Amino acid sequence: MAGIGNNINLKIVQLNLSNMNFKLDYITRILQKTSKKRIENYVISRIWHQLNNDEIKISHQQYVSRDNDIYALTDLYFPQLNYHIEVNEEFHYKDENKINADKLREEDIKRKTSHTVRFIECQNDKKLEDVHLQIDKIVNEINNLVDEQKRLKTFRPWDEEELKPSYWKEKGIINVSDNINLRTIDDIGLLFNAEIKNRGFLKAGAVKYTKDGFSEVWWPSEIKKSNWENKFENDFEKITEKNLTPNKGNNHVKHYINNNPECKRIVFFKYKDELGFNFYKFVGCFKLNSEKSIAENQLVWERFSHNYKF
Repeated sequence: MAGIGNNINLKIVQLNLSNMNFKLDYITRILQKTSKKRIENYVISRIWHQLNNDEIKISHQQYVSRDNDIYALTDLYFPQLNYHIEVNEEFHYKDENKINADKLREEDIKRKTSHTVRFIECQNDKKLEDVHLQIDKIVNEINNLVDEQKRLKTFRPWDEEELKPSYWKEKGIINVSDNINLRTIDDIGLLFNAEIKNRGFLKAGAVKYTKDGFSEVWWPSEIKKSNWENKFENDFEKITEKNLTPNKGNNHVKHYINNNPECKRIVFFKYKDELGFNFYKFVGCFKLNSEKSIAENQLVWERFSHNYKF
């Protein structure tokens, strides 16, 4: 009988987890992800609880492009505020080279994004109250920024409804700056009233969409699959599409050049974030550059619009 009771309790726990609020799931994944970095975990947890405001969204390990294919991952990011926080532990101060490298990294982030970057110094000689004072100062600054946006009526609360296609259909427009992330391919289909067809057990990689001069809605990934390779350049200003099998690659380019040389696509970038969530991020509207496609022997897509109106 004890075994039966345990099974029932397990089923109840699984049911509760499956119905878990997305925000709770998201925040706890961030805290779980940082659990092996004790100091970083403590700082992030204290900031989140001090803010005590679930209208504010946080991101962990935010990707920031630098120069020459170099990038930075910031410890904590507030997308509504364009505000980054770095938790600097002892190893950040180990020698002059590391200190200079961190300084250059900070300058690159500011130069590329014009965002605010703040640091919490947590080296070994810092007392707990020193760390708390730094956190308090940052929390106050964040609250002031939110209050200012609310005063100007520009603040957009973190709304989990943004993950649903119905939210964007009602708005009537999708924009790259809105950081639109859908959870599934079927959600893309619902957004565009398009039927997503299966290829055996797999979903198709695009769907026909013939409104407003477009041909397709496409959701490429940077992961090589079945010898297909997609590359994304200059923060999604350009996408290249290539089949690494010579004959298939050549025929694919010829097919588009001969049949649809001015093809336009609405594009969602398929990725898995560092918390393990799968997302399809809207990255804009793209047009085939036929001349570059012929010269490079691969399809070259260039972004011509950051938004699409339904």
